[in-house]
Amino acid sequence: FRPPLWTPQDHGFVAWTFDPVWANNYVSPAASSLTVAMLAIRQPTRVTGIVLTGLGSWAAGAGGNFAGLYGMDGVRLATSTDQQANWGPISNAPTTTPIPATDLGPGHYYVAVLGHFSNAPAWFHAVYLEAGVAAVMPAGQVRAGTGTVGATLPAQLGVLTPLAHIPWFGLAGTLL
Repeated sequence: FRPPLWTPQDHGFVAWTFDPVWANNYVSPAASSLTVAMLAIRQPTRVTGIVLTGLGSWAAGAGGNFAGLYGMDGVRLATSTDQQANWGPISNAPTTTPIPATDLGPGHYYVAVLGHFSNAPAWFHAVYLEAGVAAVMPAGQVRAGTGTVGATLPAQLGVLTPLAHIPWFGLAGTLL
C-alpha cells in the first residue's frame, strides 16, 4: 500500500523542499548568489549530502562554491568543500554534493547553495505567493530566499530576502 502522497523516501532521499512532480518551471540564480530553501525532517536522520538538479549545462566559476545545511536559528551545521571542480559541467541529472555526516532531529532546516557560476543553472522550482505563505510562517522565516554573497557560506545566515519560488533541493543520507 502506498500512501496518497509521495515522500522523499519513495525517491531515495531523506528530505526535499517539495515533491519534484510539482516543479512547474525553472529559474536561474544570479551569477554570484546565495540561495536558501527550507525543508522538513520528519524523523531522526543522518545527512551526508545535498542534492541539486538543474536544467541545461551549468558550471561553477572561481570565487567559492558551496552547499551547506543550517538550523532554523541560522547557524551553519555543515558545509561542503569548494565545489568549483565538481559543479561543472553538470547537465539535467541530480548531483549529490557531499557534506560531513550530520545527525538531525525532527524539525525544519535550511539548505544553502553559494554559487559563483560561470554558467548559472536553471533550477527546477515551484511557484508560490510569498505573501500567502508568509502569513502562516513564524516571524523572520521564509520558505526560500536569498542572502548575502561572500567567498564561503556564512557561519550565521543573515536576513533573507524572500523568493517568489522554491528551488528543488534534496538531502541524501539515512533515516536513523
